[in-house]
Amino acid sequence: MTNDEHKAHLEALPEPVREARAALPLEAAELLDYPRDLSDAAHEHADGHQDTIYTYRAHRLCLDGCTSAELADAEEEAEDCGALNGKGYHEMASVLAYFILRRRYEDSVREELETYRELLTDRQADDWPEDTADAIESELDAVDKILG
Repeated sequence: MTNDEHKAHLEALPEPVREARAALPLEAAELLDYPRDLSDAAHEHADGHQDTIYTYRAHRLCLDGCTSAELADAEEEAEDCGALNGKGYHEMASVLAYFILRRRYEDSVREELETYRELLTDRQADDWPEDTADAIESELDAVDKILG
């Protein structure tokens, strides 16, 4: 979609939808602009995050920057897929940081987009102006593509 097409799409949305979309966190809004599977986006986010790349930051996240439940979930997920096998101490911290960050990203974006989808679907089709139907349908398609 070109910039002009994207701008026209956004302008075709009813005002409450535009406001809700503008209030979305950057991660969720970017996914609506370029829809792809949420797990792929979460992987990209966590894999390139400084807390995953730099081991001192990974250690800090694992020790002080997450809850014990988040750490336990990350450990379980990492063990289930064998991501900790053969890893040293510092590598383990980076792997755990990856799983923590990926889960946080997925959970926050999923929650925001589910709320956004509710806004789009709660109203009856008659409530939206007729000329906005295609734009709303496009938004719903994007949310469905992201959330699966």
